[in-house]
Amino acid sequence: MMSNNTQHSVSSSIQNAVKTVEKSGLPLVQILLGGQAGIILVSLLCQQYNPFNSVPEEHPFLYILWALGTGVISLLMMTSCLNILKNARAGKLITWKEALKAASGRFWKVAGASVWYIFLMWLVFLLFGFIALAVVVIIYSIYPVASILVGIIAAAAAIWLFVTTLLGAVFSIYAVATGEKDVFNALPYSYDLLKQNYWHLFKLGIIFGLIVALFSTMIGVIQLFIMPLYMVNTLLGIAATWLLSLPCTVINSVVALSLIYELYAGAKRTPKTQPAQN
Repeated sequence: MMSNNTQHSVSSSIQNAVKTVEKSGLPLVQILLGGQAGIILVSLLCQQYNPFNSVPEEHPFLYILWALGTGVISLLMMTSCLNILKNARAGKLITWKEALKAASGRFWKVAGASVWYIFLMWLVFLLFGFIALAVVVIIYSIYPVASILVGIIAAAAAIWLFVTTLLGAVFSIYAVATGEKDVFNALPYSYDLLKQNYWHLFKLGIIFGLIVALFSTMIGVIQLFIMPLYMVNTLLGIAATWLLSLPCTVINSVVALSLIYELYAGAKRTPKTQPAQN
């Protein structure tokens, strides 16, 4: 069970995130709805080749167009929302146009940071997976029963490593997106934020991840029920998928961005040194 301190931290963090979203709700929703509309447009332009189900080799140009289009729009949405949340937390409400203008000016930095830090995250995770698998195989060849225990330990270590590297990558990207650090200084900055109160952030990261996963599951359930529409008409299926899941997608994006930004802002508020006890 969670400690009272952690329960209080979860409750207060969610309350802070909700208050921040309340302050910036309108421009946040405008950015997200506009971005989703843009993604729908790109998807519909490519619908005759159905990039969702066909392999990239069949129609490489349109698949690349779809991937780049959705990627650009998603990065602009994320950066704009983060700047809206950052200003709302400071008591300043900016419009979606101001946020989008600031996001456009940082687009290439955020794109580079996203590619670089996500690549590093998966590289670390793959190297760990390779080493863990090799250790399990070696132990299994020597003493098969012990490999079960080692496998359980490796699984727990994998969860710890994934959450840690994910928080590090997210904090680094956020620092670049909000203009606080450049690409090369963001990772050391993220490390400093994490080490101040690591286990607290680790627990909150898992809890917030489960909350976001719950909203994501709602979107998947909606899409599952409307899959038969694809058999009637591909265009109808794509349009229904996007339009019916749009509210859940917007809610999920707001929840995810606000909760993870609360972790990021909370890490910055944590003092590096505790006052001496009398």
